[in-house]
Amino acid sequence: MATGVGKPWYEVSKAKARQRTADLKAAGGAAWEAWKQEKRLAKAKARANKGRQSYDKGRYTKRGRQGLRLQDARQRAAKRGIEFSIRWEDIDWVEVCPVFGMPLNYMGGGSTPGPDAASLDRKDNTKGYVPGNVYIISHKANTLKNASTVDDLKKLLVYMEIKTP
Repeated sequence: MATGVGKPWYEVSKAKARQRTADLKAAGGAAWEAWKQEKRLAKAKARANKGRQSYDKGRYTKRGRQGLRLQDARQRAAKRGIEFSIRWEDIDWVEVCPVFGMPLNYMGGGSTPGPDAASLDRKDNTKGYVPGNVYIISHKANTLKNASTVDDLKKLLVYMEIKTP
């Protein structure tokens, strides 16, 4: 606890900070003005962030966005009465869509996600969000798979092959 002076580390740090501030103030000039401006900006930023929900802090990181995908899936499962027992570690967060081979975008999303947006998909829709039943594919692949059966997709493929020159 002590730092050799008989004071706890935080008391020593406070004393050093006070001394630095006093030195800057005594010197005056550009350094003092820059320090005051930095303090004003820090206070303004703290006021702007006051009351912000804790999950917002991770919203702009890849891991934070992945967490939001899980949070959204948990809410959908609760709304539909589906089991939800997966954790972040249970999912293989791939970088490339296994269906189309396109790089996945974890940072996109919003109200209209792009075709390359990462999307949680259940292999077997009769089961919930349980380990082994959930994987990551692109939003485009998930949309195509959404309400289709294998037979439906085969019929569509045959139709497209006939109609396309």
